[in-house]
Amino acid sequence: DLEGGDGPSDVAVGLAWLTSRNPREPLAKSWDDGPNEELQRLNLLEHSVLNQTQWGHFRRWAFDLGFATESKDRLHVDIEPVMAASVREMRATRVTAKTFVDKVVKAIPVLDRGLIADYVETQLEVPRGLGDAVAGHVLYHTIRRLEARKMVELERGADARGTVAFAIQGDSVAIDAVTVLEATDAT
Repeated sequence: DLEGGDGPSDVAVGLAWLTSRNPREPLAKSWDDGPNEELQRLNLLEHSVLNQTQWGHFRRWAFDLGFATESKDRLHVDIEPVMAASVREMRATRVTAKTFVDKVVKAIPVLDRGLIADYVETQLEVPRGLGDAVAGHVLYHTIRRLEARKMVELERGADARGTVAFAIQGDSVAIDAVTVLEATDAT
């Protein structure tokens, strides 16, 4: 309950950290091969995953909730399952990129500019590395994957008022509008 003064759950903080990472840099599945050092460096151990046992539980939560996939020895940030579920709940229509990102982030608040991501960045002082951009690697990468699946169509140069700048490896990419192609008739 963030409004009541309590912080988000340790899983939510962990997911906010996970979704801030570059999706092209998978984590070791083994606690001692990197995740512990990264969380310690960011001062997130006491707020998210504290030890090897919790790391195993967190990995299962990340996988089961649609935020990660696993290979033999790596944990890959992969929000496509959870984001595809969110897009399926949207009405098939064209909206500004800002409106689209706002809807996704409201449904998945551990993503860039979401309520939990903002808490981790401002209260726990863990920067997401966005600079002036609105969203980062994971969200952009996933939107592109949904475009390849014909769930959305991205437009550039359509409407500068609703443009979203995505931080991508030291640069930014602008998307002006998103058309939701595959959706239910949700309101």
